[in-house]
Amino acid sequence: MDLDTRDWHRAGTGLPELRMFVDYGCRSPLWMRADDGGGRGVPLEALPLPGDLRAALRAWCRFFDENYDWQTGWTNPRTEALFADMGRGLYERTARVLQGRFTVVPRFE
Repeated sequence: MDLDTRDWHRAGTGLPELRMFVDYGCRSPLWMRADDGGGRGVPLEALPLPGDLRAALRAWCRFFDENYDWQTGWTNPRTEALFADMGRGLYERTARVLQGRFTVVPRFE
């Protein structure tokens, strides 16, 4: 699947910007940012990511769904710290894989 990135916000690098954060029930933590301020989720299959990284990103989304409640927050502080640690590692790997094609911006802490 090819992505049309013409209306995407471009970071200082001139590359299309992907924001990385989770939301309830989403299978992808990667979101495009449009110049008009809007955005939408980007299917992981639309990006040149290895299969194991796609699986890890989906697992991170599931971890959020299973351990965070919009009313009560995280199940415990250790779970919150684990989520952040997982996110940092996934961000570093995703940014490295997409380097030169996209600018990945973490928005999960």
